[in-house]
Amino acid sequence: MPITMRPRHEYAHLHAAFLLGIAFAVSGRAAQPYLALDVDTRDIAHGIQHAHLTLPARPGRFDLVYPKWIQGEHAPSGPIVQVTGLRFTAGDKVLAWSRDPLDAFRFRVTVPEGVAAIDADFDYLSPPEQFADSYGGSPNMTQHLAIVLFNHVLLLPESADARTLPVRARVHIPDSWSYDAPQRGERPEAGLVVLPEMPAATLVDSPLFTGEYSRTLQLTAKAPQTRLSIFADASADLAISEDDIGHLRRVVLEAQELFGARHYRQYAWLLALGDTLNNNGVEHHESTDIRMKEALFTKPEFMLRWASIFAHEYTHSWNGKYRRPEGLVRINFEQTLSDDLLWAYEA
Repeated sequence: MPITMRPRHEYAHLHAAFLLGIAFAVSGRAAQPYLALDVDTRDIAHGIQHAHLTLPARPGRFDLVYPKWIQGEHAPSGPIVQVTGLRFTAGDKVLAWSRDPLDAFRFRVTVPEGVAAIDADFDYLSPPEQFADSYGGSPNMTQHLAIVLFNHVLLLPESADARTLPVRARVHIPDSWSYDAPQRGERPEAGLVVLPEMPAATLVDSPLFTGEYSRTLQLTAKAPQTRLSIFADASADLAISEDDIGHLRRVVLEAQELFGARHYRQYAWLLALGDTLNNNGVEHHESTDIRMKEALFTKPEFMLRWASIFAHEYTHSWNGKYRRPEGLVRINFEQTLSDDLLWAYEA
């Protein structure tokens, strides 16, 4: 299998102008060289994540696509059915748009002359309970936690190379809540997380967890560091035993001895515990997204059944991300993934 590694980027500090807001590009001025994304997770009561994007654009017909094929989900499972309220604007002008009649993930926007950037607004609706076998078909939010999967709240220019298209993302969370993500950002004020600039592919591969009840445990201090961050529906669910912590520390040490490579900058197990969540896990390069019922740590028989998911998803950081089957190497989320060799690494 070919070796595919995520490009290494030196993340620049965000400009103060970005923190204060992004000005619209006008005729005679170049568009911003990056896509700007704001996600608001604070509508917990309704399970809604509000997305606002500013995208470089060009006059005329401008096609945007919603991510369809996400590695690790084994199917074209981008949750387009959970998207509502889509609106495009340029300054104070509302733009006409239509949906591609043959591709539900594609939108055609008419951009006026003299406009070099447009705004897009839409809502992502987290389902209250699981209705499909995918992360878009199951809850991302409860009354006490929220998970931002950035492919759920992105639109990208058609055929753009997601490996190089830079995105600057900000996430609004309840003021008192904590958060974690593979690449932690700045928190310039309560309730605002400003992530480092990164390519769209890296952002999609970097889920953000936030919650009212949370606990972060450092598993290894020596670089590259590893940690477990738990977000739960109740504070009592955070009570992981010292034995279980010790088991996870040994997983890290044994995996590094087995694989040898130090291919991530840091690694985070991101774990959400809630009885409305489905039991599942999906791999990422520098993290894993695991959802379990609240009893994971408080009922020994539950942990005995599901403990292997931590090692399973961690292994995929090497076998699946660091060394990726050829059919899963694509430049964006429109291109079909071939799962033939995926099942070899899942075994």
